[in-house]
Amino acid sequence: MINIIRSAYIPGGERRYRARTDGTIWTRYISGGNGKLGSWRKLKSHVSKQRGYPEVKIKLNGKMVTRYVHSLILLTFRGPRPKGMQTRHFPDKTKTNCALNNLSYGTHKENEQDKKTHNSHAKGERHGKSKLTWKIVRRIRWMAKTKKFSQRKLGRIFGLTQGHVCNILKNKIWRE
Repeated sequence: MINIIRSAYIPGGERRYRARTDGTIWTRYISGGNGKLGSWRKLKSHVSKQRGYPEVKIKLNGKMVTRYVHSLILLTFRGPRPKGMQTRHFPDKTKTNCALNNLSYGTHKENEQDKKTHNSHAKGERHGKSKLTWKIVRRIRWMAKTKKFSQRKLGRIFGLTQGHVCNILKNKIWRE
């Protein structure tokens, strides 16, 4: 299948920026050129430390702003994001794949389902604030089965509340 790359001006970009269906942003703005325009060149993006998505600095509606590349691609080719919708990276879960054929608008529920499909949902050990690992959870369950430790005692040993230990043992959290 031949993949034809299209490009279009980014709305609000004063015809200085183009988005391409391959997920790249192009400019002909010359930095420090007092508003002069030159030849088209690919704009360098950098990955956001906070969220992990590629972003670029561009001048929109007269102001320099930082925007996610995937947002600019969808804005250019699909229009403004509808109210209550989110950007989906699907079918490829890679955050840096901003090609139009990998992006769409969708509901929060669809986006969460995508995370489950890709096994990229932040839960368990993958959650940034997790204090436990599967090894520790399995140890808590094993120790509880010996009947030598109360839930309160297990909580003190592992720095958890009795309620948290109870939820682990009842398989409400950390489900295998």
